[in-house]
Amino acid sequence: MGMISGIMVGFVVLLLSLSITFTLLSFNTNGTLLNPDYYRNQLLQNNMYDKISDEVVGTVTAQLIEQVPSGYKSMIEDRMKEELKKIFRAKVIQAKIEPLIENTLHYLTSKDDTIDLTVDLRDVKESIMTSAKKIARQEAMNTLTDEQRGMIWATYLNPGGCTTSAECIAYCADTAHFDECDFGQYIDQIQDNQFSSVGDSIPDSIDLASQMAQVNGGMTVEQVLSMPRFVLTIVTYLPWVGLFIMFGLMGAVMVLGLIRLNVHSIPRNIGIACVLSGITLVVLGMFGQMISPAIAGSVVQDVPQEMMKFVGDFIGGVFSGLMWPGIFTLALGIGLIIASFAMGKKRLLIV
Repeated sequence: MGMISGIMVGFVVLLLSLSITFTLLSFNTNGTLLNPDYYRNQLLQNNMYDKISDEVVGTVTAQLIEQVPSGYKSMIEDRMKEELKKIFRAKVIQAKIEPLIENTLHYLTSKDDTIDLTVDLRDVKESIMTSAKKIARQEAMNTLTDEQRGMIWATYLNPGGCTTSAECIAYCADTAHFDECDFGQYIDQIQDNQFSSVGDSIPDSIDLASQMAQVNGGMTVEQVLSMPRFVLTIVTYLPWVGLFIMFGLMGAVMVLGLIRLNVHSIPRNIGIACVLSGITLVVLGMFGQMISPAIAGSVVQDVPQEMMKFVGDFIGGVFSGLMWPGIFTLALGIGLIIASFAMGKKRLLIV
């Protein structure tokens, strides 16, 4: 009978250790992979918003310059890039990305019933258009020769009835005709027409859901994410399931200790389970951090080094989240074992 009960106790302790490990792993998963704050912190720690900003500025500058009228390209490219750095600063990128991450994770864990992957670009579009026309106007006004100014006056404005470049230059040389010869408003009108293609090249919004549908053969984003959503919704309940099983097994350890009339073995057996679990978590955390760069290399390929490092740090952060719970569980287990021996020694002294 003693041997059988001993085997039962050992089996329950093993199950308890596994349940503790499972529970803490579940909490860590929910606190990292399914937590928008974890993504935000990782992006900030790795300065990813700044790096994304630089990539966006480079790409958008090249695309916009292609749409700019040829006469303006060389004069505004450098200044346009500087303006885009202000428009697409890290805070703006962060404000566009974080709602997408939060909504996506909330949808995948069934906290939200709908998923919205639309990025509103109206404010960005307006800023780009305003900056492009402002820069082009300033550069045009500063770089026009007298002959070019005379041609504009003669062809479009005809101040004082002048019809040739020379006549218009002579007429507009008189400061009394300054207001009549001001063609700044005319340049604005030209730019409204010439830069319309720039505005047309920038959408009011980007619908990532429709782009995903094109990639996935017409399937909606809800259809694509239906199975991951089902699985991840279950994952959100696993910590509580783990706690229920863990406390149930602790109760079983206590009952077996009472049946065997060996009360001081209860904290010892629970402590052994905690020690096994703590060691497992610490080893898993350390090993996971060591191999996280290799995992990143297998998950993402042909990407910039900064992105590779971010993915490696992201995965390493998930594993590092196991370290402190593991150390605490290990320390708790050692404490319970010491307490058990102390209880047993005291019992012997009393006897």
